[in-house]
Amino acid sequence: MLLKKFVDRTEELSFLEEHYKSNRPEFIIIYGRRRVGKTELIKQFIRGKVAFYFLAKKQKLDIELVRLRDTFSRMFGVWIKPSDSWEDVFKEILNVMESRTRNKCIIVIDEFSYWLEKDERILYTFQALWDELFSKHNVMLILMGSSVSIMSSSVLNYKSPLYGRRTSQWGLEPLKFYHLREFYPRYTFENIIKVFGCTGGIPYYLIQFDDTHTFMENIRRLFFSKGGIFFEEGEILLKEELREPYVYLDILRAISEGRTKRAEIANAAGVDITNISKYLNTLEKLDIIVRKYPVVGVPRKSKYAQIKIKDLFFNFWLRFVYPFKEEISLDIYDIAQFEESFSRYMGYVFEEIALQSLIKLMKKNKFIKFNKIGSWWFKDVEIDILALNSMSKTIIFGECKWSDNINPKKLLKELCKKQEHVSLPWEPSAVYYVLFAKSFAITLDEPNVFMFDLNKLERLL
Repeated sequence: MLLKKFVDRTEELSFLEEHYKSNRPEFIIIYGRRRVGKTELIKQFIRGKVAFYFLAKKQKLDIELVRLRDTFSRMFGVWIKPSDSWEDVFKEILNVMESRTRNKCIIVIDEFSYWLEKDERILYTFQALWDELFSKHNVMLILMGSSVSIMSSSVLNYKSPLYGRRTSQWGLEPLKFYHLREFYPRYTFENIIKVFGCTGGIPYYLIQFDDTHTFMENIRRLFFSKGGIFFEEGEILLKEELREPYVYLDILRAISEGRTKRAEIANAAGVDITNISKYLNTLEKLDIIVRKYPVVGVPRKSKYAQIKIKDLFFNFWLRFVYPFKEEISLDIYDIAQFEESFSRYMGYVFEEIALQSLIKLMKKNKFIKFNKIGSWWFKDVEIDILALNSMSKTIIFGECKWSDNINPKKLLKELCKKQEHVSLPWEPSAVYYVLFAKSFAITLDEPNVFMFDLNKLERLL
């Protein structure tokens, strides 16, 4: 039985409540990739409030205006007279809503980006609506969109007609891995981390896993079956967002195979080097890839960047599903092939787990304070975690191993040797070391050394 529930989002709900209780009209933009849980967040927020929620469709806007009017009429049990004027319809909507509450009226247009795809002039319509109508009422207007590229370029961009009108915005992120326990009470902590590694904390993906079945049974059903819900998900998402989905797939495949530089990616994907920046910038705006820089020691210039896939679902799907679609379709895919390489993939995921863990523990006052964290590399030397506190001048070096029975003495010695290659911005007042592993062979009792295995992480988080 699948567990379907609303998990976490306390920060997002607090943000919305704060604006709901303000003493001014509010115009909020909410955006985020598909399946991340925007609609469920809003439904949770408007519960018990006088609110009108409307889900836009990719139809002509005159048809959508009629549908909006009729939907409101059904929801509120009133008659709204026909009109081809957006302002007239919304005036009547506000009159009805204001007659039913002394608090803010909430109007939500979900998938506003669909309307933008049909006719960008809707931006000027809502500019006028805000200036002439909404800004003069006690209202909270929320426009939502799943097309991150459209929302970024057409709504949030400083050239947009709505720029300067919105009172705030929120980019909705996937859930952190430590929230997944609420989805899977029957799973071990290790299996929960594995689920995070192939879903990236996207709520819609999380609820597809069934913890009454093993992790591998879920993987076979969801990913490695022609009828599996995730079998074509990567292609579907890119087709909804982009005009050249298969060019982008070639680029993402190159990155997933370990190419981190622009020239390497362009060459592997068969894309002209003069065009690769355009494609990479688009993928970055969609939050699918990220340019990473060493935490210290180099300026933030492109030649020092490593391009990585940020979205863990895409990372998993590109590595383990997309290259083997024919074999999966013919039901001849060798699952042992996946199990052998999945452990190596989880090493990359475990680094993200470690970063999220340290940030969470610091916020809970269970770890040393820092104000900058990431990884560091130079030539063939890599350090998984490097965190700094510029106020106290403390430094934290960390290593992650997705393996059992790790020898912490050996790992610490290797980390100290790598440390010698790092040019620090100042003389540290204290240096700390943090080691992550599935399990350790022994425990070290040394000052300034912290060890986290899965058992300890589960207790602390």
